[in-house]
Amino acid sequence: MTSWLSKHRKADLQQLALHAGLDDPESLLKDDLVLALDKHLRGHASTLSTNPIFSDYYGRSGSPTKRAPSVALSAITGAEADKPRRRRTLKVKEELDNAFSESPPLTSTPSIARRIPLPPSPAAVADAVEQQTARLGNHLSGLWVRSPVPGAVNGLREVLSSVVGIESVVVLLEVLGLYRALVPWRFAFDIPAVAGYGGWQVFLPDLFVLVTSAFWAPVLLWASTSLAGPLIAGWFFNLGRAGAPSKAYKVDPLAFNVAKALATWLVYARGGRIWGLVSDQSAAVVEIAVPGGWSGVVTGAGVGAVGSVYEAILRK
Repeated sequence: MTSWLSKHRKADLQQLALHAGLDDPESLLKDDLVLALDKHLRGHASTLSTNPIFSDYYGRSGSPTKRAPSVALSAITGAEADKPRRRRTLKVKEELDNAFSESPPLTSTPSIARRIPLPPSPAAVADAVEQQTARLGNHLSGLWVRSPVPGAVNGLREVLSSVVGIESVVVLLEVLGLYRALVPWRFAFDIPAVAGYGGWQVFLPDLFVLVTSAFWAPVLLWASTSLAGPLIAGWFFNLGRAGAPSKAYKVDPLAFNVAKALATWLVYARGGRIWGLVSDQSAAVVEIAVPGGWSGVVTGAGVGAVGSVYEAILRK
């Protein structure tokens, strides 16, 4: 008799089991359901054989036939099977809804992008570097403008952009040369002043030389030939006052440089001693002390003369 039951689908077998009064047919597999249903139908043949649903199972002779399920069974299973299936579908849907409702929402779980910061793109890095560089440049330029250095540099430029500035630089170089040759540096002390420790030796200029003739004789000779004498000559022979008296110097720079070059050449190159007022030793010291000797002094005077002529041309 189980062969007739085995031909049915599991859903049809569950419907037959429900009509037969079999408990919990949904929890059984198909083969187990076939065996359980067959046993149940055999045990309740007296009550179930009259049921038209099981007429094919029992048959007139009490044995199942090999026919397909009857129209009545098909009608019942088609009409009445919707209720259990609907209940089962609703039950499964409720279980799925409960499972999804118990699980945490997707929005509560941090994403990978939130947990791990992604590196910026090369374009973003380049923009950031460019912005920082611009800010640093603006900051440094602001510090430079607010500092006193630009004003000092512009003032020095104004001074040097004239004949007076050129003459000042030339005289300063000659003074430094004399200072190095006439003022010696003496050892003063150590830093730190601990015996046997080592450290740094400190040297200071020996200013006692200022009270000796070995210092003043060369200095007065240089001052006479390179400074005082040319200034007097430039004051007397002031050619610039003839053209524009309001714009002329009190000392003509061209006459100053010409007189300086002539005096240097006569005293140091030709050996002129001005009626014995200049000693050979003082002339030799000045010749060695100034940068380039007498030729260097003459060259500086020539540069000053060219600068004075160029400035005079510009003023015209």
